[in-house]
Amino acid sequence: MKKCVLISLAILTCMACDPIIYAPSSQHVPVLKGKGDMEIEASYADTGFTQGAAVAAAGGVGEQDGIGASLNILRGIENDTEQRSALNFFEAYYIRHGLVGENPKFVWAIAPGIGYAGTRAEDDQLIEFKASFIRPFVQPSIGFASRNFEAILSARLGYVGYLSAKSEPLSQDFMELFKENGNQVIFEPALTLRAGGEFVKVHTQLVLSTFNFDYEDVSQLFFYDNASFSLGLQFYIAKSRE
Repeated sequence: MKKCVLISLAILTCMACDPIIYAPSSQHVPVLKGKGDMEIEASYADTGFTQGAAVAAAGGVGEQDGIGASLNILRGIENDTEQRSALNFFEAYYIRHGLVGENPKFVWAIAPGIGYAGTRAEDDQLIEFKASFIRPFVQPSIGFASRNFEAILSARLGYVGYLSAKSEPLSQDFMELFKENGNQVIFEPALTLRAGGEFVKVHTQLVLSTFNFDYEDVSQLFFYDNASFSLGLQFYIAKSRE
């Protein structure tokens, strides 16, 4: 009976505001060369149900060590102008990097980190849905990096753990539903390509995701994406080579 009530309230809420509960964020895979290097990326991102901006920065704190952070600000692509939705990610991570063998053009990195995301949807009737989750992860990568071109394969293994999921003004808590169907281990492979000059390159990336929210008819009311495409610019400051 309780689950029937949850489903009924979910349908009533979500038909009004179309909440987007998950989309893969852009993966940051900088090619750092040493201590003092800095890398900044700014991209347009599109996941299907959302589009927006992705920015990331990383810096070398040792010869093979770096730290980084990224922010994805995504907005729902609405067919109805009375509906508004947003999905925002923030991530921070440590980066360990090096060369594959002695070849300076083949690089590897591993980046453990943690992310936080918040999603929100509302309409002109003031029906609102909010959810948030954390996403700890580890992200190994390997690729080719020359002066003018980079091609990097990365694979993120992470866990999506919802912290809250509720609607207003119904004051209905959907945490039980999200714990059972939203909390999960995810795998997200990505391909990153960059081309241009030594310090400025055009950047593009495709990310895929195994995320799945499947609970009867509710899965058709809580929207999510399984792919992300981004296109932008990368800026590199090579202090290690000065």
